Amino acid sequence: MEEPLQTRAEQGPGDGADPHRAAVAAQERLLPEPGGHLLDRGLPDLHRGDDDRAVRGFHRHLHPGHDGARQRLGPVVPGDGTGHHLRTPQRRVHGGARDGRPAGAVDAGAPGPLVLTDLHFAYPQAPDRPVLQGIDLTIEPGERVALIGRNGSGKTTLAKLLAGLYHEYEGTITLGGVELRRLHPRALRRTVAMVPQQVHLFDGTFKDNIRYGNPEASMDDIVRAAELAGLHEDVQPLYLGYNTMIGESGSALSGGQRLKIAFARLFLTHPDVIILDEASSALDPEAERLVMRNVETHFAGKTILSIAHRLRTVRNADRILVMDRGRIVEDGRHEDLLQREGLYYSLMQTYLNF
Repeated sequence: MEEPLQTRAEQGPGDGADPHRAAVAAQERLLPEPGGHLLDRGLPDLHRGDDDRAVRGFHRHLHPGHDGARQRLGPVVPGDGTGHHLRTPQRRVHGGARDGRPAGAVDAGAPGPLVLTDLHFAYPQAPDRPVLQGIDLTIEPGERVALIGRNGSGKTTLAKLLAGLYHEYEGTITLGGVELRRLHPRALRRTVAMVPQQVHLFDGTFKDNIRYGNPEASMDDIVRAAELAGLHEDVQPLYLGYNTMIGESGSALSGGQRLKIAFARLFLTHPDVIILDEASSALDPEAERLVMRNVETHFAGKTILSIAHRLRTVRNADRILVMDRGRIVEDGRHEDLLQREGLYYSLMQTYLNF
């Protein structure tokens, strides 16, 4: 979301804990609060015991072979793929509550519509080149929405904003009436889950990498999630099964297996909104049918936004949004949009030719 993240018990790698727990504990300390500031979670004291080991562990999992966590950390949310980094702060950011939450942060309320109002966004490195321009959109709870458009139309950027990866936008994004930037980071991750195009894995076992979606998951939960993701049949024949190491950053795996781990992580969570950023692109047709069928069944009643290049995904959506140059230019069902013979019609001719 990237990929769904949850709170982990804070333990150092040297304490005999699963190696990813310390990494996530460090990541928890580095979550941006509304407005882009860093939470006051003791980061200036990086030279102390477990904090130092945790931050170093987090950095090694994302950038194996490098020990520069005190200078710079990798992407905070796996799967971002934007090069958006956070640097270790030189001073504390005050104003947070006693429980460590940023000032003004709130928990998620009851599930409700996802509403975008006059949304504008440009990446910080190119502020004069808007990527999203004046988007107004309401997605009701439980809707299956497909988002399509040419390359560079703003689809993935929109998905990243909905996942809370960027807060520096103009306009508003509300979920159940709560502005996304006001949600406590943990509440946001419980509410919105994203399966990205690029899956970030760490040098551990299948079990540890799947459990990244929910550190409280039992072994039965992990196996069930792997079955839903079509991964179990790949893991079961292995001599060590789920205790098999997957290699540095998942180097021992195929692209399809990496993606199946991301979906297994998703199946361990219970979000209200699920974002799939061309998430089935590395799967063969049979595996894709299995995974997407299980997503639709397992998350029945949840809001699903799919950035799609497959005709099947588009046709099965309750609603299709067509983007062009940072704007939503068409909105409707498959048959209705075809009859208009606009951009959607043109894109479908291209899809059908393949």
